[in-house]
Amino acid sequence: MTGDLVTLKQLAELEGVPYDTIKKAFQRQSFSLVHYQGEQPLVRIIDPAISEHAKARYFNPTVPEPAGTYPTEAQGDVMNPSAPSPHRKDGIISPAQLKDWQRDCMTARLAILQEIDTIAAEHKLSANKAIKRFINLIEKKHLAPHIQQAISQANHRDGSERTLSWQTIYRWMKLRRECGALGLAPEDTEQLYIPAWAERFLSIYRVPSKPSIPQTLELMGADAPPYWQAVRFLKKYSRLDIQRGRMSGSELRSVKGYTIRDKSHLMPLDVVVADGHSYKAKVAHPVHGKPFNPEVEGIIDAATRVCIGWSTGLAESSMVVADAIRHAVTVNEKKAIGGLFAIFYSDQGAGNKAHAISDELTGILARIGATPKTGIPGNPQGRGIIEKAQYSIWIRGAKQLPTFTGTGMDSLSYRKTMKIVDKDIKEKGTSRLLISWGQFLEYCEETVAAYNNRPHSALPKIVDAQSGYRRRMTPIEMWNRYIETGWKPMLLDPAEIKDLFRPQVKCIARNAMVRVFGNTYYNNLLEHYHGEEVFVNYDIHDPKVVWVRDQQQRLICEAIFEANKRQFFPVSVIEQAREKRLKGRIKRLESQIDDAKIEAYGIEEITIPEEALIVPTDAIEDVTLDTSEDQIFEEAWQRYEYLMQQAEISTDDRQWIKEYMTSNEYRSIYGKEEATG
Repeated sequence: MTGDLVTLKQLAELEGVPYDTIKKAFQRQSFSLVHYQGEQPLVRIIDPAISEHAKARYFNPTVPEPAGTYPTEAQGDVMNPSAPSPHRKDGIISPAQLKDWQRDCMTARLAILQEIDTIAAEHKLSANKAIKRFINLIEKKHLAPHIQQAISQANHRDGSERTLSWQTIYRWMKLRRECGALGLAPEDTEQLYIPAWAERFLSIYRVPSKPSIPQTLELMGADAPPYWQAVRFLKKYSRLDIQRGRMSGSELRSVKGYTIRDKSHLMPLDVVVADGHSYKAKVAHPVHGKPFNPEVEGIIDAATRVCIGWSTGLAESSMVVADAIRHAVTVNEKKAIGGLFAIFYSDQGAGNKAHAISDELTGILARIGATPKTGIPGNPQGRGIIEKAQYSIWIRGAKQLPTFTGTGMDSLSYRKTMKIVDKDIKEKGTSRLLISWGQFLEYCEETVAAYNNRPHSALPKIVDAQSGYRRRMTPIEMWNRYIETGWKPMLLDPAEIKDLFRPQVKCIARNAMVRVFGNTYYNNLLEHYHGEEVFVNYDIHDPKVVWVRDQQQRLICEAIFEANKRQFFPVSVIEQAREKRLKGRIKRLESQIDDAKIEAYGIEEITIPEEALIVPTDAIEDVTLDTSEDQIFEEAWQRYEYLMQQAEISTDDRQWIKEYMTSNEYRSIYGKEEATG
C-alpha cells in the first residue's frame, strides 16, 4: 500500500469479496477518488464507495474478516452502507421501482418454483426432495426448453450452462412465502456516485456556448477524467438538469412540461391570436423593385383555427396590424368569414403594443370593444396556435418560391438565384424569379385560402364525402359547423368599418388648428374648442384631411391640411416674376453660346478706316455704367428681377443679389427653382 492508496486486489481483500467484484465496480465508475500509478489504478481508502469495515481493517489490521459467504455477482459491487435500498422495511420491492431486468429475473424465478411445485404435486414429494429432483433434471438436461432458459434469467447470468444450488432454490421459496412474488425480484445495487471531478466538469459544460464533451475535458486540464467516463456520467444525469445553463428562456421551456389550454368551451371569435412574421422569401419592393423580405400579419380564431384576417407591409408596424384587424372584422361578398372578436391575444411586439392599437382610450381594439392580451415574453409556446399557423400559411407558401430564404434552403442554390435576380434587375429592372408586389398580394390570398381549406390536426375527425375515409376537418368546415348550429358573428357595416379603423390620437386645439405628426389642419369651427383636448382620426393613406371629435366622440368637423395657409404674393405676380427670370436666364445662355462660338472658330480681324478714328470733341459725352441705384423699386424682388435681365451689373449689385438670395422673401417666391436653374 502507498500512503492511503490501495490497489484493486488489496481492496478486494479488505472488503472480503472476490477480485472480479471490485474490478467490475471500478469499471462501472463506482469509485470517485481514483489515481493512476503508470497504468495501474489506485483507489483512495477514504473513497465514499468503500465500506466502513474495509476502512477499519485498513487502519487496524487486527479487525477480523467479515463473516458469511462472499456476495455473488448478482448482488453487485461494493455498496455504500448509507445508500438507500429499493426495498421497503418489510422486504418487498415496490412494483413501480422494478427495472425490466429485475422483472424478467423475478418472472423466471417464479416459473422455476412453479415447476418444482408441479413436481412435488405429481410425485407426492416434500419440498426438499422436489428441489433435489429438479436439480437432478437440470444436470441430465431433461427439463423443458423454457424452464432451461428461465434458469439463466433467474441467475441473471449469461450463458446456457448455468445451474442452481439447493440453497438458492430454498432461499427463493422462503422469499416467496414471506414476501410473495415481488420478494423474488433481485435488489438493484447500481448507485449514482458523484465523482470528485463532477462539479468542475459541470461548471464548464453547462454554459450558454454549449461546449462539447471533448472541449470541456480539454478546459479541465490535468483533472479531466477519461472521455467515456464523462459520457457515462452524463447519461446518468437528469436530461433537464444537464441543460440548465446550456439553455435558458424559451429554449429551456421547450424541454420542460407545459399546460395544455382547453379550447373546447370557446366559441368562434371569443379569442383570436395574432402575430407578425418576416416572410421567408424575397419579393420585389413596391418602390425601387429590389428584393426584400416583407412583413406579414395573420389573425387566427382559436376555436376554429380559421385565418380570419391578414395584412402585409414593408416592415413590422402598427399600420400592418391595424389593417389586419380591419380585414378580420370585414365580411362582404368577397370574404365570407370574420367579425368582431372579444379577446385579441398577441406578443409584445412594437406593432401590437402601439398606442394606435392597444391604447385603452383611443386604440382601435378599444373602439371595437376588444380586450388586448399579451403573452409572457420569451414564451412562444403560449401562442402555439399562431406559431403553428405561421408555418402552415407563410413558410409553406414561401417554400414554393425560388427566392425562399428560410431553414432548409440550399445555400448554394440560393446564392445562384440571387445572382440571377441582381443581374436581371440591373439590366431589365425586373426578374422572372422575383414576384412583384401585386403578385405577392395575390399569392398571400391564395395561401391563406389554401390553409383555411386544408384539414387541420387540432380539429375533430369526419368522414370525407368524396373518398369515404376519415380525416380532420378544415378550418372553414369547423366555422360552417358553428354557423349551422345557429351561431352568428357580430358584424360592422362598411361605414362603421371605415370610421372605426381610422387611427385616433388626442390633441389640443389651438387657434382653430390641430397638429398631427407635424402637419397642421385647420377649420373655423375649432375656434370654439381653443385650448381643449379633442380626438383626431386620420387616414394612413390620405394625409389631406382629418376628422376632429369632442370628448364624447361626436364629430366636430373635417379639418383640412394647411387650409389657412396663403401665398406670400398673388399667384399671378409670382408667375410674372418667374417669366421675367426665365427670359433673363435665356439671354445669359445665348451670350454664353456666342462666346463659345468665338472661342471655337476664332475672331475675325476688323480694319477701321483712319478717318473713323477721329471723333469730334464736342460729340464726346460722359458715359457711365447704369446701375440699379438709378432705378426706383417698390419691392426688393422687383430690383432682383431687373438685375437678372441685365447683361452687365456692378459689383455692388452682385453683392446685393448674394444677400437677397439668402432672405426669406427670396425662398418664399422662388423656392428651389433658382438654385436648380
